[in-house]
Amino acid sequence: MSREPIVVVGAGPTGALLGIELARRGADVRIIEKAPAPPKESRANGVQSRTLELFARLGIVDELLSIGNRVRAFNYYSEFRRIMRLDLGHIEGPYPFMLQVPQYETQRVLDGYLERLGVPIERGVEVVGMSHDHNGVKLTASRRDSGSQEVSASYVVGCDGAHSTVRHQLQMPFEGQPYEWDWLGADVEVDWELPDSEVNIFISTSGVLACLPFGGGRWRLLTPKIVNGSNGSHAPDLDQVRALVERRGPASMKIDKPTWIGAFRASRRSAPHYRQGRVFLAGDAVHIHSPAAGQGMNTGLGDAANLGWKLGLVATGQAPASLLDTYEPERAPVAQGVIALTHGIMRVFDSTTPWRGLRDRVLPVASRSRLVQRQLSSRLSQQWVSYRGGPLAAAEPRSIRRAPAVRAGDRAPQVTALSLGGEETSLFDLIARPEHTMLVAGGSGLTARIAPYEEAVTVFEVGDLGAESFGALSVGDPAGRLRKRYGLQPGWVCAIRPDGYVGYIGEASGLQDYLSKCLLAGASRRNTVGAAI
Repeated sequence: MSREPIVVVGAGPTGALLGIELARRGADVRIIEKAPAPPKESRANGVQSRTLELFARLGIVDELLSIGNRVRAFNYYSEFRRIMRLDLGHIEGPYPFMLQVPQYETQRVLDGYLERLGVPIERGVEVVGMSHDHNGVKLTASRRDSGSQEVSASYVVGCDGAHSTVRHQLQMPFEGQPYEWDWLGADVEVDWELPDSEVNIFISTSGVLACLPFGGGRWRLLTPKIVNGSNGSHAPDLDQVRALVERRGPASMKIDKPTWIGAFRASRRSAPHYRQGRVFLAGDAVHIHSPAAGQGMNTGLGDAANLGWKLGLVATGQAPASLLDTYEPERAPVAQGVIALTHGIMRVFDSTTPWRGLRDRVLPVASRSRLVQRQLSSRLSQQWVSYRGGPLAAAEPRSIRRAPAVRAGDRAPQVTALSLGGEETSLFDLIARPEHTMLVAGGSGLTARIAPYEEAVTVFEVGDLGAESFGALSVGDPAGRLRKRYGLQPGWVCAIRPDGYVGYIGEASGLQDYLSKCLLAGASRRNTVGAAI
């Protein structure tokens, strides 16, 4: 068990969520941040459906839903003729939309959770040096008010953005290239007839203009290929934004009352590794891409959710250190997929693409397909993320004739109309715990197999009426919806990981191999926070 705390460098959404996941598993954690105060800019503002599910597990999603704006569709226009409408109602799960909410609000909600856990954010602390070996990590941290000091850590996670000091200290390359032009962004009031529940992207010979609604008449505008933006030689102002809107937006569009205008250069880059010894990288510190489709913050939060439960269990002596070796092989393919997706969107919807004529003929036809709508919605919402074939996704035993509807590595889908203790519940309610969840479909002979790990798992037996056996909590599934959705056969077990992905599904006899990768036999569960349903 680690004696020194885990130090998270960077207190943005990725660092904050990582700190939460560590602390709620009883790990000692410190979060240090170079900036003296939280950012006030809206920054990343699209919270995708899969991220909302992660927040629901923490009990914070309702607060964000109450202040955010639900985006139901994406509309794409070529020369002001709509060529595609992506209906987010095809997203599978309880959140069939994208939530448009300023990043500072997401940050505030995460920071509030950290405060309830008793984890302060140490602001105004900059890492200026780092050394590490197999025993731990030494950081040299500079405080504005008290000079430099040495900080000892069992592990360090760099969540400190695209210019990550932690990555530079590791001398880790950041491979890739910038886009050859700048972007301009503005948060403004827009006067027009379009509804504020849909994103609108206008593509014309004058350029591209993306309009994302905050609600209440306020919108985030993004437009690429501007001149003299981020280099500071010509600071953007409202007049410049209006000029671009006049050329790239519809004639009826009028803007006013900006709260933010800025220019920036986007890149697509990634580090070759997510870990070096006891030092990890997450979020923008290890991968960046264009802002197309609102994927960046969500991908970083996915990194935090993946690493958080693993590092938390290892640090508290509940899991083998080898569990940490699964972080990079699970998350690196996800980031590469996001980089490819965002770059592909940029190419397809570029105003100068040589195949725009073909695009404008094919997309109206293809987008009428329900299959295409479901696949595109899944990609945008990050519901597509799966760890099938990864190091923790146990293959189904050969005795299984037909693969289950849900397979190891998949996101655990929601099932409602269940009961627990006479009260209505859902699968997402059942798995809103820091530990593994086992769903048992009766007659599994699980008692002896689970005994070495019983302190680190919660077991639910699923039945018609929820009759208890072998001491498991009893979940009523009277309509058989849970068993059907997961393909659970009598005697089967489904192990759901703490981050909401299926680790194993199949006969109880095959469970041991999976558990031995994730947990140490006989380990006692540390005090956890937020474990109750």
